[in-house]
Amino acid sequence: MYICICNEINDNLLNEAISNGLKTFEEMKAFLKLSSACGRCEDFARELINNKVQNILASEKVLV
Repeated sequence: MYICICNEINDNLLNEAISNGLKTFEEMKAFLKLSSACGRCEDFARELINNKVQNILASEKVLV
C-alpha cells in the first residue's frame, strides 16, 4: 500500500526503515523524504508509523 504517492513510499519501505532503526515520522521524513512534497499524507503516515512502532515495542516486551 502506498503511504506517500508523491515520493513512491509504501508500507514495505516503512517496515524496512523501522527495521533499520528509524522510529519517528521526523526520521522518516528526513531519511525517506516522506510527506515532503504535497504533505497530504502526513497525518496518515504519522499514525501508521506510531502504530507500527508501538506494535514492535509491545511484541518486544512480550519476548522479555
